Amino acid sequence: MLKEIDANEAYDNKSAARILRQKPSTLTGWRHQRKGPDYSRWGRTIIYTGKNLLDYIAGSEVDAETKQAKVAAKAQRREPAVA
Repeated sequence: MLKEIDANEAYDNKSAARILRQKPSTLTGWRHQRKGPDYSRWGRTIIYTGKNLLDYIAGSEVDAETKQAKVAAKAQRREPAVA
């Protein structure tokens, strides 16, 4: 999927949603919640650049080792103290 994203291309809401495997309404909600990829507004038209979509995807990556360490630390905080 990432091979089809041209960093210099402009994508409308529907195309960006397809690339991110989301519904167009999800991207609309994200904009209202100030979440999701950066975008530009040309009049009433929303435009996502390929670079912004690629940056958003890269920023969404989860490091499995870091996540595992966070889960373990959270579990330790929940364990009751042994007296």
